Amino acid sequence: MQKTYDDALRKAGHTPAQFQRAGLHIGHLASTHEKAWDEIEPHLQWHMKIHFRAMAAAENMNLRMGSDLAIPPLGELRKGGRGPYGPVYVGTPDEVTKMLEQELKTSPMTQMVFSMDSPGMDPSHMRSSLELFAKEVIPHFRNR
Repeated sequence: MQKTYDDALRKAGHTPAQFQRAGLHIGHLASTHEKAWDEIEPHLQWHMKIHFRAMAAAENMNLRMGSDLAIPPLGELRKGGRGPYGPVYVGTPDEVTKMLEQELKTSPMTQMVFSMDSPGMDPSHMRSSLELFAKEVIPHFRNR
C-alpha cells in the first residue's frame, strides 16, 4: 500500500520523502496488556459494528478493498489486534511504543493521530490511557 501511495505522490509531482503524512491510530493503554484489552474490547467491538455496517452498504463497495467485515466475539477480538480501520494499538506503554516503531518501518509518518476515546468507555479509563501515552510514549518519539 505504501508503494501505491508513493507512486501517486510522484505522479502528482511530489517527492514522497518531503510530503507530510498522518496516520490514524485507535488505541488504549493500561498498566497491563490484559487490563488495556478488558477496558477497550467491548467499546472497540461496538465501534467496529457501526463502521462495518456502513462499509457493507452498496455505495461503499469500492472502499472495502477485500476487507473482512466479520467481527470476532468478545474475548476473541483481542487475539487479532484488529479494529475498525486496521490494527489497534492496545497494551502497555512499552507494547504500544513497539507497535508504533514497527509501523514506522513500513509506513513513514510525520504526524500520528491517536484516538483513545472509544464510544461508551469510562472517562477515567480514557484519561489514564492518555496520561500513560503522554508520559511514556510521546517522549520516545519526540525528536523524530
